[in-house]
Amino acid sequence: QCPNAVEWSPGVSAPPQAVNDTRADGSLGTFWQSFCYDIRYNGFSSFLALADGFILNSRKVSSLQTYNWLDRYTRRVYIKFAVYNNYYKYFLFVKITLNYSPTGIWLQFGEDSGLNVQIKGVRLEPYRIGDKYRDPGVLVEPDLVLLILEIIFLVWFFQQVSAFVRSLLDLVVREGLYGRKKLDPVTGLVVLKGGLLERCQDMFTVLDAVNYATMTTWVALRISYIQLLLNPKELIKVPTDKYQLILETAASRIETMLYFNFINIMLMLIRCFKFYRFQPRLAIINATLSIARDDLYHFILMFLTVLTSYAVMANCMFGVRFTDYSTIDRALPACFINMLVGGGSYQDKSDVGGSGEIMAGFFYITFVLLVVIVLLNMLLAILVDSYAEAMDNIKKKYGENDDAVPSVWSDFAQAFNRVFWRAGPVTDEVLIKAAVILRRQGQLVVTAEELGDVVRKHCGVPAATDDHVRCHPALIYYDPEEDGEIVEELEAEAGAGVEGLGDQDGGVPGYEPGE
Repeated sequence: QCPNAVEWSPGVSAPPQAVNDTRADGSLGTFWQSFCYDIRYNGFSSFLALADGFILNSRKVSSLQTYNWLDRYTRRVYIKFAVYNNYYKYFLFVKITLNYSPTGIWLQFGEDSGLNVQIKGVRLEPYRIGDKYRDPGVLVEPDLVLLILEIIFLVWFFQQVSAFVRSLLDLVVREGLYGRKKLDPVTGLVVLKGGLLERCQDMFTVLDAVNYATMTTWVALRISYIQLLLNPKELIKVPTDKYQLILETAASRIETMLYFNFINIMLMLIRCFKFYRFQPRLAIINATLSIARDDLYHFILMFLTVLTSYAVMANCMFGVRFTDYSTIDRALPACFINMLVGGGSYQDKSDVGGSGEIMAGFFYITFVLLVVIVLLNMLLAILVDSYAEAMDNIKKKYGENDDAVPSVWSDFAQAFNRVFWRAGPVTDEVLIKAAVILRRQGQLVVTAEELGDVVRKHCGVPAATDDHVRCHPALIYYDPEEDGEIVEELEAEAGAGVEGLGDQDGGVPGYEPGE
């Protein structure tokens, strides 16, 4: 608050003496407060009430001009107001930003940091539930559905977060921070494996943690937004002749929540690749990117170098004439878009007059040849070669037979059969227990009869027959005559993996509990 009328001097927050003198003029009201620093806006503010009428508001604006409320030190002016729609019960918050350059020149709309207009709808009721908000012929209010979905989302979200944290804590308890000593089946050496640090090095674990953190932030913002709207001190009585700061605060909080929604959806989209790894045909995408990783890294470096060079050239040549190339940060996306559409319009670039037409032609031809033709085809070649290699690796895993690679539909059919097969005596848990016992015994390739004996004798299912075991959808059978090479490879792999069996924790070497 400004002190009482005093002689103004540097370091004193009071307005100039000429403005102090206006306090005696009751017709201007609290006009002098426009020259008092307002900490809420980090600047100075002046309020024009619609109820004061056009004449009084015109006098206030003229007085602001007379006493140099705007001077050569002004860098930005905000014009803020709100309107209310009684039919939709919505406030509309409008913010017009007028920016000035350090030389005092007003920057027009469309220029960098120039005139900017923001219009945001604000509803000061978090949920509109009741008969008065229900449209004719509608059984349930939309906000009631929104509330139910938010409750379901919160339950699912906290379940996912708790499961994620619990899995990390279980890993620390079971294997510690740095892991435990285990035998590497490839090198035959005893190395540290597992542990929290190894899990945190997985890209998808980091993405999960970041995604859950951003979701938690969004939930906190949503709760704070509802608390803001339900605060009795922030209620607005319509009509009002005061500037309500809650409208600006609510609009800013809504915008922040939308930003976090964008980040969350982007992270969840990337996390989808985590689940592609468990389906061979979908895993081709992951395998392709993994194989092409080094080549893509070097390609991106070369691509950015070339694109940046052409953006600088475009700024130098066309920046004065075309807005898209007026600055480097504008020229970069413009050149990128031109690359996608095949080089853009040559007629626009050539219309520069004088010797610039020759340079524009040289720019256009070299850009099309180097960027559009050479670089884009290099990118396609990298991805195509990596895809072919990834496909060959998957086919080798299934005996060079493309039809043997499981598809999404075959996995759905297997999952459907497994759901109905759970009513039988041989469940997935029984089969996993039998597999653990056989691996400890060094038997990784067995017949259906041998597997049935283990199920009946060691898994507590004496009623299981060989047909029950043989029909389980998770089993894969090989014919020694037709698939002799595959069986020999499996037996050789089993023999190499038997050496040094005997985990300290009694688990299965090379497998996490539950796999």
